[in-house]
Amino acid sequence: MKPSRKANKIYESLRKDILRRRFAPGMLLPGEIEYAAELGVSRDTLRKALDMLEAEHLVRRSRGHGTYVSEAIPKRKVTFLLPCPDTINTGTYYVANFLGGVQDACGKLMCELETLAISPTNDLNDIDWPQLFNLNKDSLVIVCSLWFLKIFPFLSAAGCKVVVIREQRKYYPEELAKFLTKPGWHDFLLDRQYEVDEMLDHAFRQGCRRPGFVMSYLDDPENIMPELIRKKWAELVPDHVPPLVSIPENLSAPAAGKVMKDLLKKHHCDCLFINTFNSLVAVRESFPELYCGFFHRSSVRDFIGNGRSFYSWHDTVRIGYQAVQQLLRSDVSPERQVFRGRVSEYGTE
Repeated sequence: MKPSRKANKIYESLRKDILRRRFAPGMLLPGEIEYAAELGVSRDTLRKALDMLEAEHLVRRSRGHGTYVSEAIPKRKVTFLLPCPDTINTGTYYVANFLGGVQDACGKLMCELETLAISPTNDLNDIDWPQLFNLNKDSLVIVCSLWFLKIFPFLSAAGCKVVVIREQRKYYPEELAKFLTKPGWHDFLLDRQYEVDEMLDHAFRQGCRRPGFVMSYLDDPENIMPELIRKKWAELVPDHVPPLVSIPENLSAPAAGKVMKDLLKKHHCDCLFINTFNSLVAVRESFPELYCGFFHRSSVRDFIGNGRSFYSWHDTVRIGYQAVQQLLRSDVSPERQVFRGRVSEYGTE
């Protein structure tokens, strides 16, 4: 049944008063009996007008108390920490995709998202500490690498709930263990062992027996990849030790191509494994027929490979979404989640 003209008129009048702030958010409206009498209408007519306002979420009713003008629903804030203001612009798909998942979750789960760059110079010895002073026991914080380890004591002292998204490393710092076992702290681990095993198994199934590796950070003592690679390949081809060449992360494509040419002259590899985009460009330009495995960290829908390419990836958007879900749960018991990547041939994702 349609509301009467009187109910519509009362609805329009009350709606205007609410939107013009004559009735402020949170204000208790007069009791229905008294208010209906004041307006010169029946209580039933007033109720129909209030029903329409409630349908628009402009008022809320509380049994035994009355009708209140609605207030903004307070949103929980999720703080996504960045090393420096240029982090996204300098290009890490890794960070951008995690942040995309966090943003999506905040929109769907009614949270406010804050991104906070903690260093103007991307240097842990140059932290803008006052920016962190608003974090407290109600704060929900996401960090996506152990780069932030130096500020963990601060986050712990503030009582924050924290999700740490990190890669498997060769050494597990004792100070890290202290935090990841604290109530409210959650460990999201990207499984590098599984990723290496899947990538090398894939190459082996395609007939590769002499792979070479031209990758960034292979000379980093914290990097577990060299150990995992040698161990896995020894299981597949016991009489062959694959060459591992470490290059700077931002090495240009021409320079990366030169490193690869030198490697191929010495070792006659039938497959190259890489982990930087410039290396990928170099392979495609200089060695288009060479089988190529790309250790990546996020889905590559615009992957610039060809039919001789395959790659590993994590669904970093989904992981970012799950990080928000974890923080919103009432359970503060520490929890570890292990995420395994996938291996795809170019053009099949």
